[in-house]
Amino acid sequence: FGTNRVGVAGHLEGGQGTGDTPAVSTCGSGAALATGSTDTAGKITVGTSASNACTLTFGTAFTTAPFCVVQNLTTGAAANVYAPGTASIIWSSALADSTVLHYHCIGLSGA
Repeated sequence: FGTNRVGVAGHLEGGQGTGDTPAVSTCGSGAALATGSTDTAGKITVGTSASNACTLTFGTAFTTAPFCVVQNLTTGAAANVYAPGTASIIWSSALADSTVLHYHCIGLSGA
């Protein structure tokens, strides 16, 4: 399947080209994106100093805004996504230090 995989053994799997890793910002000081995170799915750990917003900037912009779900794995609550765009998603929720978030974004085929 190469670096831009669609699926392996029947599972949907996001792939990235070299240099296409997403970036996290405004998510507390020292926020971290888990190794292997892609534009399609990943895990973010909020940094120190609680945050009320996070931004994930895609490594490669989508043609149209993708459908995204962000889940707070620490509390189990959904994280409210207010601004999904082609280049990033921005959400706002009260986030304590070291909160772990999981995101999943899917774009429309050919859009």
